Amino acid sequence: MSAEKWLLGGAAGMTVVFILVIMLSPDALTTTENERILGICLAGHNELVQHGHAEIHVYIDGREVDVPAEIGINGKGCSSGMRAVHTHDDTGLLHIETPFEASPTLGNFFSIWEQPFDSTHLMDEVVDDGHEIVMRLYASQAAYDAGDFVISEEYGVHELVEGEVVVLEYKAKS
Repeated sequence: MSAEKWLLGGAAGMTVVFILVIMLSPDALTTTENERILGICLAGHNELVQHGHAEIHVYIDGREVDVPAEIGINGKGCSSGMRAVHTHDDTGLLHIETPFEASPTLGNFFSIWEQPFDSTHLMDEVVDDGHEIVMRLYASQAAYDAGDFVISEEYGVHELVEGEVVVLEYKAKS
């Protein structure tokens, strides 16, 4: 068999495999919602489909950690605009802005912030035998003020909700 026939046969075989993968797995070439959300770089507020706010507070061993201003603004992945979830100031107010209907997650925000966050990591802290991460969700500022919360273990997959307050705490187990 000549090299030319071998190469043509190989190309035909790869084409058949590619077509089968696409037919058997139509999502193989689609972008996940997380990828779409993390790929957002807004030049401004024109043509927003979604614009909301949530609030986050982070505590490490009882000490509140500042959530810096301008996370997701003019930074990595978006050098001249705003990411889908970003901050303008250091109050912990998250701005959720997308040009399409989406459900940004707490994990999306931590990815944009470039900080680890999941069931065993909160920034530089790691869960061990003596420490845990507790996530409290308050439906609104009024619920936060009243101390009315639910404990959640959704961590990075928790979808940010308009008006909610999220409190993350790395603390000694009680």
